[in-house]
Amino acid sequence: MAGLQRLRMEAYRSRVMPHHLRQFVLPQLSSRLTMAERGLSCLRNHLVRAGAQDLGPVDAVRGLHARTAKQVMVELPDEQDVYALLRRVKREHANVIGDLAECCEGFTSWSQLQLQELLRLRVGIHTLMSHAVASQSQEPGRQGLVHTPLNVRRVLEVAVQDASHLCDRVYGEAPQVQLLGADKTKFEYFQEHVYFVVFELLKNAMRGTAEAHKATMSPIEIRVVQQDDWSIAFSISDTGVGMDLETLRNAQAFGFTTAAEISARDRSPMAGFGYGIPLSRIYCEYMGGGLEMVSQGSVGTTCVFEFHNETENF
Repeated sequence: MAGLQRLRMEAYRSRVMPHHLRQFVLPQLSSRLTMAERGLSCLRNHLVRAGAQDLGPVDAVRGLHARTAKQVMVELPDEQDVYALLRRVKREHANVIGDLAECCEGFTSWSQLQLQELLRLRVGIHTLMSHAVASQSQEPGRQGLVHTPLNVRRVLEVAVQDASHLCDRVYGEAPQVQLLGADKTKFEYFQEHVYFVVFELLKNAMRGTAEAHKATMSPIEIRVVQQDDWSIAFSISDTGVGMDLETLRNAQAFGFTTAAEISARDRSPMAGFGYGIPLSRIYCEYMGGGLEMVSQGSVGTTCVFEFHNETENF
């Protein structure tokens, strides 16, 4: 990562001005995209050594990053043309994580480190690009992707609603969720990062609860604690099926899932490729936070995670 400047939250709190786009945002994006393209070449080599036959998907993702790295450095005369380019690039890269998951399915044990570094870069690329696009918004209390402050209760309520909808579709009902401490916070952060982590972990908690309690589902508890202006902590606790020690150790590995092995086409919306937990950890660590899990089989699971708003962490 030498030569790649880390960003403090102060940089994200500022609106991206036209000269920032050309002097900083676009060169940063080009550097990160080029690094991702190199990482994808390494991943391809690992897949070849592991015996993968279909390398078309990883070649397509690698080619996309190589092309985009060049496109973002093309001189465009008008500011709006630059924003239009960034919006188009966002759309083209929208399915990168899913594409990577399909590329590595069946070979993730060979490529954990490569996937971790690639997805760290992916989160950085997406955040920087989305912040530049969102900086055009005139929404009060918002600077690009940063909400000042973040309405934590509202983010939790939306995540609960969305996860409950999926759980109800799959299991016919969803457990109740209790929110504790969400009204006592005043925190500046990326709303979409918090939503992603809460939604992914809550899906797991609801699936575990639904599978453990067929008759009456016990409630899930989300607790929020903020001790200072620089960090905020969450816990999501369920009394679901829980995990034994071996499963708990594997839970943060890319591609690991406790769901039944089925085809991608028939995969349940409550259980995807096994990227939700490790990717949630990367989102938490993005500005220096983290994620830990405690679980016991037939008792339940508690996920504790923090977001910090200090320095971008690669």
